[in-house]
Formats: sequence, structure tokens, C-alpha cells
Amino acid sequence: MGVALSNEAYLYCTVAFLQFMKQGNVCLVFGLSCIVGFQVCDRMRILLVCWIACGSVMAVTGEIHFVLIGFLIQMASQLGECCKNVLQEWLLSGKDAKLDPFTYNLMIAPCCLGVLAVANAFTHDPLIWARMQAHWHLLLPNALVAFSLNVTIAFVIKQTSAMGIILAGIVKDMAIVIASTYVFGDPLALQQVLGFSLTTTGVFIWSCIKIQPKHPAVIYFKRCLGMPAGDEEPAGDEEQSPEVKGETKPLLQKTA
Repeated sequence: MGVALSNEAYLYCTVAFLQFMKQGNVCLVFGLSCIVGFQVCDRMRILLVCWIACGSVMAVTGEIHFVLIGFLIQMASQLGECCKNVLQEWLLSGKDAKLDPFTYNLMIAPCCLGVLAVANAFTHDPLIWARMQAHWHLLLPNALVAFSLNVTIAFVIKQTSAMGIILAGIVKDMAIVIASTYVFGDPLALQQVLGFSLTTTGVFIWSCIKIQPKHPAVIYFKRCLGMPAGDEEPAGDEEQSPEVKGETKPLLQKTA
């Protein structure tokens, strides 16, 4: 659903608009991760997620050529993508099942092929084969890049979390928006620029808090929210190392 509907949305909306919408993935992944227990919900995280969500809403509502059907298709695509990322974190880093990134892609690729083959039977166009032969020189490198991206995402999620890959994707989204504006000439409203800047700032603050949780500015921020500033980060935090996530637990038990 995430892959197919994401491609379908490009038929209705500009590249920049779709990237603005994807900023809302931070909220979706955070909510899903809290439900399954991968994230801990506190006042600081809620404030930052609301900050990022407000920036995303500003960017989306500022679209000059808004198409409702494209918006709905992209929303469904993002829901599928976020659910996939959370399930992927469970498979790669969970206690009950742990797969390496290459095994994960080896198992997931045939499943995607089967689902897409069934869906393609209802939407097949006889001209597709002729278009594939005419544009194979573009499709082949695109497929190689997509495979590399899937493997890279699996590695990042295994070492961090689903929330970590979404936050890291903000830099990618910035590059895509700038490139699409320059190459395709997609118009951007001032409200979209401000909304995207607000979202990026919120993600930057989130990253700083995770990298330096003991920084005086972070401690002051926590105190302003009425949170204990000197406590350690709670278990389940997305930026924990693999050792903290439980890979050394059997060793500790054996030593004990």
C-alpha cells in the first residue's frame, strides 16, 4: 500500500507538496510506537510532535494547486509506510524475533511482488510493456537505488528505531524539495516555506535533545515543562544502542 499509493499520488500532486505531507510521518510513527511500547510518551515529546505537526499542516494548507484525491491517496500511503516501519523495527530489533537487514528484504520482497501482481491484474495497461522497453535505462537504475534504499533503511532501523529513520529522512526531504523546485519549477508559497522551516526546526531540536540529553539548554527546557531534569532517559528510547536494547542481556544473566 505504501509503495503503490505513493507512486499513484505523483499523478495528482507536486513532488514538493508530497514531501511536505511526509513530515507528518513523525506524528504517525510516534503514535504507533507509543501504542506498541517502543516509545515513551512524555510532555517534552508531545510538545515537539505537536510543533512538527503544526509546521506540516502549515506547509500542506499553503499548497497553491491543492488536489483532494491526491491528498487522500498520499495519506493512505503514509499510513501504510508508517505501519511498515514500526513492524520492521519489531522484526529487526524486537525481543521475540530478530532478523538481519538482508534476510528481512529477502523475505519481504516476494510478499510485495505477490500483492502488487494481484493489484496489477486489475489496473494493467497494454502499453506498459512498450513503455518499459522505451524507458528501461531509467527504470533499471531506479530499481537499484530503491533496493539500496530498502537495505539501508533496514540497517538504520536495526541500529536506531522507526522514529530514528523518520527523523533522519527530514534531511532527504529538504534535498528533494529544493531539487524539485529547481528542476521542475514547482511553485512554493511563503506559508509552505515557513511551515517546512518550522518542521525542520522541531526535528533539529528533537535530535539535539537525543544527542545531548544533559546539555544545560535541554535541562532548562525540561524544567520549564515541569519534568525531572536529572533522571536518566527511560527505557524504550529510540536512540538506545543495540546493547541497551537487549543484546547484552543474556551475557549479563549468564555472568550473574
